[in-house]
Amino acid sequence: QTQMLLFGQAATMTDMHIWIYGGLALVVALFLFLTFRPLQASLFDPDFSTSSGIRVKILERILFWLLLLSLIVGIRSVGVVLMSGMVIAPAVAARQFSDRLKTVFILAGCFGALSGLLGNYLSVLVNVPTGPMIVLVGTTIALSALLLAPKRGLLFRIWRIWAFRLRCVEENILKGMWKKGTISQNLTPIVRIAIWRLKREGWVTHQLKLTEDG
Repeated sequence: QTQMLLFGQAATMTDMHIWIYGGLALVVALFLFLTFRPLQASLFDPDFSTSSGIRVKILERILFWLLLLSLIVGIRSVGVVLMSGMVIAPAVAARQFSDRLKTVFILAGCFGALSGLLGNYLSVLVNVPTGPMIVLVGTTIALSALLLAPKRGLLFRIWRIWAFRLRCVEENILKGMWKKGTISQNLTPIVRIAIWRLKREGWVTHQLKLTEDG
């Protein structure tokens, strides 16, 4: 019993548990659908929402109790220790792909469902506990989003920074050659790459002279 509370036992869930999970998911989805606009306003600006007549306190209480109920019900599948990971990981992954709250809600739900599906499948495949595997899948999805998301992903941000620096070096080389006729910068690796790109674009000749386009 203690192990079930700590790490969950999704493999031993019955049809009754599935109906409870489905009903709770339907209630949460219906609540978000019906109260999305006032909920959005109360989350981002509670003072303005209160002055606009939105019952912020009631919304906060309902949201609190739904979150608490979800945590309690989720203990059966992934346990107390790992439930925090399932609350955080899908939201972290979803936030990397959108600035809109509605889209974040939808993506977080999809990522959570995908974590449960893949976690159950992999736990049977490699014969490991279901709860930890679900959280591992969710964490993997979150880390992948942090690295590979097109707008906020770390790798894409590094690439954009490097491309901007390279663009600045190319412009400085062209300005220096136009004003002085020579390259005044040291031939560091990024300068060599910039010169190679300028030659490829047809802006600089192989003798490091400006072309007509350059």
